[in-house]
Amino acid sequence: MIHHTPDDYDLIVGYLGASRDIPDEEREKIESWILDHSDEHRLSESIARIWASGEDMSGKVNMAGLIRLLQSIETPASRNGRYYSPAGIIWRVAAVAAVLTALVFGTVNMLDNRLSAPDMMLVTATGSVGEFTLPDGSHVWLNGGTTLVYNRDFSAGGFRKVKIDGEAYFDVAHDNDCPFIVDMDDMQIQVTGTEFDVRNYTACRTHDIILREGSINVSGPWGDKHVTMAPGEMLVFNRETGKVMLSHTDADNYCRWFERFSIFDNEPLSDILINVSRRYGVDLKIESGVDTSFCLSVTMGGESLESIMGVLSYLSPIAYEIRGNTLYVSAE
Repeated sequence: MIHHTPDDYDLIVGYLGASRDIPDEEREKIESWILDHSDEHRLSESIARIWASGEDMSGKVNMAGLIRLLQSIETPASRNGRYYSPAGIIWRVAAVAAVLTALVFGTVNMLDNRLSAPDMMLVTATGSVGEFTLPDGSHVWLNGGTTLVYNRDFSAGGFRKVKIDGEAYFDVAHDNDCPFIVDMDDMQIQVTGTEFDVRNYTACRTHDIILREGSINVSGPWGDKHVTMAPGEMLVFNRETGKVMLSHTDADNYCRWFERFSIFDNEPLSDILINVSRRYGVDLKIESGVDTSFCLSVTMGGESLESIMGVLSYLSPIAYEIRGNTLYVSAE
């Protein structure tokens, strides 16, 4: 049996509080603690201690702190490249989120007031990809630093609704009698069954939707009428200007980031760079003068962004720079 000291308890509660500035040594300790508790008995015992304390933690812990904890967790594999989380780790992290949310907040209504049952929250760490099956059989892949929330009673009210912050690819199970709704804050998508990609990071000024198969209806702040999208179309909404743009694109360029390996055989640089942008969750800025029609062959797997761009700059006449969350590409 494992015994946790008061210091461990204080670390857990303190880390979940968004206002506390935790030293790196303590941060790594609590992140490792979460990842190491794969044994259900040990995890239950640890969480039970928080429950048994009877302490009101509502003033110490908030949802921002909880999400910050889960999105910051990295395994050794993800520190050097892109990490595809095994189901055990993904679901363990999601389970910790659900349990701690219930312990700290009770019933949490993150979608809207009509959702009365406790919500389920799925979280992927930065640099990882998670694959999940929703209660209706729909499949969803979450890119790094993404949070998806849905009601435990998934089809309550005659619809299936999820709320997304980040990037996700949906393969929605068909059900004409129970529409599938994706809440993106500024926009809302309604489908009955199809495949599409959405990017809705809070920090980004543009949010976009790419339809791969089927048909979807998109509503937003541009008026009462919804936009009906066809396969191969991309909708971009600029939150700062309020403008919406609908254009044709190669949907596959935006919908392959979740594949373990992406193979490009004599394909144009423009397509490859778009895939890099989506795969690694970075904004892409291509300067004038870059020959985006230049074709090359490359395979992307678990390499870091720096590694794959090093290969691309060696194989093609480009230079690159990574500043913050933006990848800048210029002519060599």
